[in-house]
Amino acid sequence: MMTGDTPPEDYQGFPRERFSTFAIESTTLDDFEGRRVPVFVARGTLDRNSAPENTDATVVELLRRDREHVIHYLILDGLDHAFRDRLGEGHAEEVLARFVDWAARGPSERNVETVSFAAPVQMQDTIRVLGLPPWLLALFSFGIGTVALSRPASRQQTRARRARTGIGVVAITVGATTLGLWWGVVSGVRESLPHALCGTLAGLLGLCATRCIKR
Repeated sequence: MMTGDTPPEDYQGFPRERFSTFAIESTTLDDFEGRRVPVFVARGTLDRNSAPENTDATVVELLRRDREHVIHYLILDGLDHAFRDRLGEGHAEEVLARFVDWAARGPSERNVETVSFAAPVQMQDTIRVLGLPPWLLALFSFGIGTVALSRPASRQQTRARRARTGIGVVAITVGATTLGLWWGVVSGVRESLPHALCGTLAGLLGLCATRCIKR
C-alpha cells in the first residue's frame, strides 16, 4: 500500500511521511552510509512494534560494513518498545542514563551489552490475588464450583438449585479468569485482558459441557 503508485495520505493514524522517510525513501543502513558517528542502539526483547530480529540484522550489517565504526548495542531483556517491563513499569530514564554515560565517556569500542529487567519465573512466585498464589485461588474456586454443581437437589428445592448453580457458575468463572490473568501477566501485561477473556470463556464452555453431561 505505502509503496504503490498512489500511497494514502494517512496510514495507521499517522501521516504518510512518518513511514516513507525512514522505511521507504531510505533505511537505517542508507542513513549511516559513509558516516562514522558513534551509534548507540537500544531495543527490548518484548518489542511488538518492530521485530527485534530487524534490529539485530541492522547492527550486524553496520558492524560488517565498517570494522572501525563504533557501535554500542544495548539489549534490554524484559522490556517492550517503550522500555516498559511486563508489569507496565517504565525504564526509559534508566536507558537514557546509560546513553548519557556512554556518550560522556567518549565512545571508542564496539560492543554488545545485555541488561535484564524481568524474569517470568520470578514473577510467577511474587504474583498474588487476594493474598493467595493464583493457582491456589483458581484451585479453590474450581473446588467450590464443582461441589456446588454436583450436589443433588430435588426439583421441589428450586431456590436451593438456583443458588447452587449461581455459586458454581461464579466460582468456576473466577477460577478460569484468575488463570487467564496469571497467564497474561506472565506473557506480557498488555496481553492480560485477552488471556483473561480466553480463560473465562474456557471456564464457561467447561461449565456448559458439565451441565449437558449431567442432563
